[in-house]
Amino acid sequence: MRRLVLAAAAMFGMALGAAVMPVAMLAPFVPTAALAIAATCFITLGHGLWTANLQTIPTDLFPGHEVGTVAGFSGSGGAVGGMLASLGTGYLVTHFTYAPVFLLSGLMHPLSAIARRATPGCTADDGRIQQVDLRV
Repeated sequence: MRRLVLAAAAMFGMALGAAVMPVAMLAPFVPTAALAIAATCFITLGHGLWTANLQTIPTDLFPGHEVGTVAGFSGSGGAVGGMLASLGTGYLVTHFTYAPVFLLSGLMHPLSAIARRATPGCTADDGRIQQVDLRV
């Protein structure tokens, strides 16, 4: 039972992080630097909530002896994604402005939350976490 409560708490933390991320879209359009910094702080808050709780999901979904492997694949994917995001950000800023970058920043986490919610076995809201077995 405790495992389900912890999983539901992680899912709630991710949902909360995703919910504050759309404030990021306002950053390029606000009239003062202080408001732009405030919007950027929401980006940091939302991403921090999302990431900290995202890293707990392998523990909930996979048996203990497979968690390290899954976390390694996840970290590798994150590193490649970070490299591609840097290239994409550079292109957008060079050819346009920062506005599309903030738009994407505000949308990615909510879209990921929707995708996570639609993934079978990956919701803890109804108390049904299903472990995945990697053995073939």
